[in-house]
Amino acid sequence: MNRERRAAVVAAVIVMAIAAWVYWPAAHNLFLFWDDMDCLKRAMLDRSFTLDRVWTILTSPYLSNYHPLTTLSHALACRLWGMNPAPHHVVNLLLHTINTGLVAAFVWILFGASRAFDAREKLAVAAFVTLAFAIHPLQVESVAWMAELKTLLCASFSLACLIAYVKGARVATAVLFALALLSKAMAVPLPAVMLLVDYYPLRREAKTGWRELVKEKVPLFAMGAVAGVIAIMAQAGRHATMSLQQLSVAARCLVAARGIVFYVWKLFWPVALSPYYPLEGTISLRETEFSVSVVLCVVVSGLAVWQWRRWPGLFVAWFAYLALVTPTSGIVQAGGQAAADRYMYLPLLPLLLGVGWGMVFAWREFTPFGRLALVVMLVCNFTFWGLKTRAQIGVWQDDEALWGAVLAYFPQSARANENMAMALARQGRADEAEPFANYAVQTNPKDPMFRTTRGLINLSRHCYDEALADFEVALRSDPDMVVARYDLACALSRLGRTQDALVALREAVSRDAEYASLAQRDEDLANLRNDPQLAGQLRELTGPMP
Repeated sequence: MNRERRAAVVAAVIVMAIAAWVYWPAAHNLFLFWDDMDCLKRAMLDRSFTLDRVWTILTSPYLSNYHPLTTLSHALACRLWGMNPAPHHVVNLLLHTINTGLVAAFVWILFGASRAFDAREKLAVAAFVTLAFAIHPLQVESVAWMAELKTLLCASFSLACLIAYVKGARVATAVLFALALLSKAMAVPLPAVMLLVDYYPLRREAKTGWRELVKEKVPLFAMGAVAGVIAIMAQAGRHATMSLQQLSVAARCLVAARGIVFYVWKLFWPVALSPYYPLEGTISLRETEFSVSVVLCVVVSGLAVWQWRRWPGLFVAWFAYLALVTPTSGIVQAGGQAAADRYMYLPLLPLLLGVGWGMVFAWREFTPFGRLALVVMLVCNFTFWGLKTRAQIGVWQDDEALWGAVLAYFPQSARANENMAMALARQGRADEAEPFANYAVQTNPKDPMFRTTRGLINLSRHCYDEALADFEVALRSDPDMVVARYDLACALSRLGRTQDALVALREAVSRDAEYASLAQRDEDLANLRNDPQLAGQLRELTGPMP
């Protein structure tokens, strides 16, 4: 190993150690009811690893996504550690640390393909990009949120895939690309990124020609297209995506443009980071945030195209960023968020590469004083990012901390108020939860989830008539909402309407058999359980008491 490579390895190991240290507090976080518990519920079923369970994982989506490799990883984690949150969080931390090392290797190999940089410049860029990728506050959501294992796992295979591509290992590239797609569909744009890298810094188009470069990637584009269609179908099947009636094509483009600019801004000024950015308000070009975003996207894209020969680094970095961020930009709107920090985990890399590329050329032109100022600025920047990241990890400690952070920035978000109500209710703090639930219902009276949440809180506060009314409204809005139907049975039982309670419970169990075991000991169903005329039918429905 020559001196240059040895220095690069040492630098990479140091940055990986820094990343592990900065994120270590995440190992003490709890599981969240926001996706974490749903992942674990499925994983506890899958941990047997029977052929039937593995086949089910490989052939069916879960949580509005098709990511069988991620599902298998969760199942293995539950097989090893059960419901202890610390090891699950440590897995995320280790994956991020590994990804940091992969970023170091990718940047070193990528810039090594260019003759425009000497050894010291390559090492400086690799160190800057790797450290920024490792500790930037935008990365916290992907590392500290257990459910985001899919993003980390997909990024691992994506980075390994890009390294294999730059090194010319075509079979390994295809295999790693397939594994990335099976972890999460965000890997779909990788073939487009490969084409951009072919232009700069690999300069392969001069030797091979664009026709051959595109032709060799047709199988990869086909794999990505299939994965993308499956992902969209999985989300649509669970009603996780908004229809064109809910959000028009023009509105989606505006949301995407705002998100593209929003993420770049957060790269340079990562403050007011929220676990949830609600998609609310008027979406129109008349609104400044959308019109300015569209103008900036057009201007930067136009500048990159106009100067593509003079500034190839800008061209490649900008369009690689656009390619990677497009699947989660809002063009296919899934969920109620306008943006999410986790969507920048991998798209952050081309932006950092572009900044690193620009700083090399600026360094060459700077006076000694200018170089000193740049070094001081970078030291201050990294210190600020590290401290901000440490603070942001605490936001993901538990549900109350998470939704409290969201409400600090978006106090009028109905979804955030509803989730805070549930976080407090789970701790037995129903009286504190009531105002949050009331606000959510007042904001959107017909939302079945808001009504169900308030109904549960009223049930725990022994306000049974109010609870019954909320559950009935929820079921009129969404007759397939099983949890509301089960809770309706509980409210009816509390009110002494045991016959009606049995009918509602039978309907809930027919739709989801897991409610049978829950009903066996539920105190809210005590009146139904003690009814001598219905007790036998209840036992037939739920099974004998364990």
